[in-house]
Amino acid sequence: DFIRADFLLLLNCQAMFFGQVVTGAAGAGKSTYCDAMQQMLSAVKRPVSVINLDPACERYHDQPESSNSQNDAALGPKGIAPNPAAVDIQELVELKKVMETTNLGPNGGLMYAMEYVLENVDWLVEKIMPLEGHFLLFDCPGQIELFVASNVIRQIFKKLDEMLGGLRACVVHLVDSTSLSDGPMFISSTLTSLSAMIHLELPQINLISKMDNVRDTQFGLSFYTQAQDLQALVKRGNGILSKRQEQVLAGFAEVIDDYCLVGFTPFSVNEPKSVLATLLLCDKALGYSPGTSLETAAAPLQMVSSLSLEDDLHDLVQEMHEKYIDRSSVLAEEDSKQPSASTKN
Repeated sequence: DFIRADFLLLLNCQAMFFGQVVTGAAGAGKSTYCDAMQQMLSAVKRPVSVINLDPACERYHDQPESSNSQNDAALGPKGIAPNPAAVDIQELVELKKVMETTNLGPNGGLMYAMEYVLENVDWLVEKIMPLEGHFLLFDCPGQIELFVASNVIRQIFKKLDEMLGGLRACVVHLVDSTSLSDGPMFISSTLTSLSAMIHLELPQINLISKMDNVRDTQFGLSFYTQAQDLQALVKRGNGILSKRQEQVLAGFAEVIDDYCLVGFTPFSVNEPKSVLATLLLCDKALGYSPGTSLETAAAPLQMVSSLSLEDDLHDLVQEMHEKYIDRSSVLAEEDSKQPSASTKN
């Protein structure tokens, strides 16, 4: 029975499209994440294609066919080069042109552009169809209203699911690590993650991105990854917040605690283990079984043999805490010891 179930799962994997829907606020690192994940998927011998769904994203526009010709200044962290998108929505609609023809601003123009994508979703389906057998990375716009207030993104993926004959997608929601240094900002980011999870109606993995940029946190990393008892962040306001602000934030924290659905995984494109852990979490959420042959399926298993999700995610959090949180505390202490300009004078 177990062998038959695995065989049916493999057949199911071949009969539909699988992918990640990468979301998050502008500047959270979505496109850089797609580059890093694309490299990881290629390393484990899994065909992968990036689908750019951002009508305002210029990094995929006029990309050279080969990244080998790019100079070092164009490379991302540790030499991660931007990869061309297999499908670029700007071939259908471009924000700059929408703003010129409709006299809308950036936000209204982006909403208009995404509604245009929904109306012409058959164009997108036609572009994706030849990518059957590829794992898809959907690089989405950074306007957060699209994921917590508007139905357009959810409707686009529902249409894709229907018209592609099955699209099993997992949301990867990125939150910038700078929010760890600001209690109210982290509560707001966590509430946004919860709203997106409820609104999009898809499995969701939440990441704290750019962990190498962390500086001056109030708690250990596990406090933020578990995202529980966020009232503690309100109590640590140090008198900066007014009573009214404290009451509002306390209410938000209570909502998050009541749902008890949000947790985070630390992520950095400079840490291959975190990229691999994210891939495994997404595969688990999707029920994805890679490969059509034993050789292809075995490749990722050999790479992750030392990374048991149940046991080693805790170790990953601990490692990144020691590497980045403890380091940030040392840097903050060193900064506090530096004489100010007035002292020098």
